[in-house]
Amino acid sequence: MAVLKPRQGVALAAVLVLLYWNIWFAATAFFLWLAVRELRSDGSRGDGGFYLPYFLSVIALAGACIWPPLSNWRFESKMASVATRLADGRRAQFHCNTVVDMIFSPAQLNPGYTRLETGEIRFQKNACSDMRRYLRAPQEADLNALNALNLITHEAMHVRGEMREPVTECQAVQRNYRAAVLLGVPEPTARRNAADIYLKLYPRRNGTGYFSVDCAPGKALDEHLNDSIWVVMAEDQAAGK
Repeated sequence: MAVLKPRQGVALAAVLVLLYWNIWFAATAFFLWLAVRELRSDGSRGDGGFYLPYFLSVIALAGACIWPPLSNWRFESKMASVATRLADGRRAQFHCNTVVDMIFSPAQLNPGYTRLETGEIRFQKNACSDMRRYLRAPQEADLNALNALNLITHEAMHVRGEMREPVTECQAVQRNYRAAVLLGVPEPTARRNAADIYLKLYPRRNGTGYFSVDCAPGKALDEHLNDSIWVVMAEDQAAGK
């Protein structure tokens, strides 16, 4: 059995992904062609002329076909914009891996990773689903959805230039409130989500390469940000929340 070299695998994955999205564009173009054809119908072809229900049906089908790639583009653009702002202006790209991408991914077991040379952040399919779910209902976020929020912040810190994982994770923990607000999450919910990540998710990193005892207010990894989760929690505690 032939074995694909890494570059061949990447090229094949790119071709398959393009084919996947091009199917949607081709289907959209086909249904739009049918709609235009119906608009120009005058009955000379023996088809009875313009028929409104049929015209509306093919327009609806065209819309249904263009929605998946359009929705994906909007989502990825939003995530790239937020990651760029979190990375202090260093340009980030964002891509949701398809099943095909995941087959050839160099980090299949990681929910997300960053290509440092290009600033491209890639989320695996499940992580993207969790991120979309978080954006739909941040007030109902479970630990998987909260982990997706932390993941985009973490990967943005790599784009920003930090390579050490414990430091990167601590930088993300301190910026998750900022990330949630940039994603359009209402401030009270963003505060609660960021606190839950620090209090519930971060302790689970203990014993891994993503945890540090110095990730705490006043300790070595405290960046003293004015919107750090520790500042947010102190404000909420002072307000009796």
